[in-house]
Amino acid sequence: MSDNFTQEELNEMHDWSGRAEQLVRLGMLPVNQLPYIKRALVAIQKDAFLPLIIRRPFYAFIEELLELAMGEPSIYR
Repeated sequence: MSDNFTQEELNEMHDWSGRAEQLVRLGMLPVNQLPYIKRALVAIQKDAFLPLIIRRPFYAFIEELLELAMGEPSIYR
């Protein structure tokens, strides 16, 4: 069995914009940053350059995700 996936299959497996919207609904991300984060996710999937106005909210998004994952003490027991 081959592990080679098309870009479409990878995008379906990683619906990042949908997950970002879910984090907004849960109150973990500010709603005013969502459009910038969605644009950044689309640009990253296309290997495009991120302008500064999109890069800053996206880095805050990544920091928040890392804090959620790394800050959970039950993960490291």
